[in-house]
Amino acid sequence: MKYRVEKNIDSNDIQSDLYIRFPHLVKLFQDVAFEHSNYLGLGVEVLIKMRLSWVLYANYIKVFNYPKLSDKLTITTWVKDKNGITVQRDFEVKNGNKNILYATNLWVLFNIDKRQAIQFPDEIISMYEPEDSDILPEVNYRLPYDKNINYEYTFRFNTRFFDLDANEHVNNITYIDFVYTAIYRMLKKVVFIKDFNITYKKEITISDEIIEVQLNHNHDKINFRIVGNNVIFSYGSLAYSDFSL
Repeated sequence: MKYRVEKNIDSNDIQSDLYIRFPHLVKLFQDVAFEHSNYLGLGVEVLIKMRLSWVLYANYIKVFNYPKLSDKLTITTWVKDKNGITVQRDFEVKNGNKNILYATNLWVLFNIDKRQAIQFPDEIISMYEPEDSDILPEVNYRLPYDKNINYEYTFRFNTRFFDLDANEHVNNITYIDFVYTAIYRMLKKVVFIKDFNITYKKEITISDEIIEVQLNHNHDKINFRIVGNNVIFSYGSLAYSDFSL
């Protein structure tokens, strides 16, 4: 079953040129995933009572165009069937007839008490009426970790109570915001991300007071990782443009 809603770009979402910031664009469609679950009666409150939680494992985003202030976006999302302990969720975002982005997420269902991922119960998956279509069938979104990358730039960030989610972990959008801010500090300018691939390895908590974003820059491509106390929290790669797509 496909779930579709409309969202407006407002003044809290934009940068100085009136285009939406990349982390805010991601947050818009990620929020629709939670709205979809709420609509089906599988929202955060229900899952917590079951001592379960959704945890994002990987996120691949391909951006075609950037919307601006007051644009109205149509966001469509759907779930594919489970594959082992992961389930795939796809997104299509449009502004009228114009494609804004395609995205693919991999999620796991986390047992809060056992602190581990579990197999998806059939009764939960069936409520989503899984679709058989892939929005990005050609993409390998399970990005392998390359330990040979030389990260030339390091930027430090403090974790904040404001960034915590219902699991008391730094929410996944904040990881992206850390990376986006580090890129701005490195390049000293705003860029438009075209392709973005991130894998979440470990949760960041409020006790991880300072984390580091490390960057490797090669022309219009950047490899990144988020680390702290010899722990890799996430890693990924992206490509960018100097101008709006």
